[in-house]
Amino acid sequence: SKHAVVGLTQVLASELHGSSIGVTVLCPGIVNTPILDAAEMRGEMLARREKTKAFYAKNAATPEKIARDVLNDIRKGKLFSLSPRIEVGLGWVIARITPRLALARSRMLMKQLT
Repeated sequence: SKHAVVGLTQVLASELHGSSIGVTVLCPGIVNTPILDAAEMRGEMLARREKTKAFYAKNAATPEKIARDVLNDIRKGKLFSLSPRIEVGLGWVIARITPRLALARSRMLMKQLT
């Protein structure tokens, strides 16, 4: 579904080129929200809740940072808003150059949560 949103945004940007309407797609990385506190978890996921919360607290961006980044990118007329830039941008570049390496990077991040 995320890929479809990116594709739709690219098509819209192409069709609206030259008009006064801009299109920006937000591609956020890990966002530190209270979702883990509200989520119902059982079994293995419940056992990993605190470790996951610690990972989010250490590595995730705040919703406020994501909002500032996307607003700045909209003002600049950017098609993609990658936030936080280094984390998400690196992943985007790796995925386009070598999807296999991107998959390995994703697996490595998941291992940090287990």
